[in-house]
Amino acid sequence: MLERSGHSSVRCRGGSRTRLTDVIAVAAIWVIAVVAPGCGSGKHSTSAATTPALSKAQFLAQGNAICARGNARLLATRKALEKTVGNHAPT
Repeated sequence: MLERSGHSSVRCRGGSRTRLTDVIAVAAIWVIAVVAPGCGSGKHSTSAATTPALSKAQFLAQGNAICARGNARLLATRKALEKTVGNHAPT
C-alpha cells in the first residue's frame, strides 16, 4: 500500500524508498554511463594532430552550408505541415 508523507514523496508502507533516492539512483547511473566511456588506456590518437586546421573562411563556409541545409529542411517541414493542417496559428 502506498502512503503519502508530508513531503512530495511516495513510499511503500514499511519501506523507506523515496522519490529523492530514485532521483539520486538515476543521476548516479547517468553519471557512470557518461563518465565510464571516457576512462580508457590513456592512448591518444594522433590523427587529429595531422589534420590541418580550417581557416576562418573555410569554417564559416562549412557553418553556413550546415545552416542552409537545416533551414531548407525546416522550410520543407513547415510547408508540409501547412498543407496538412492549414496556415493558421495554434490556439
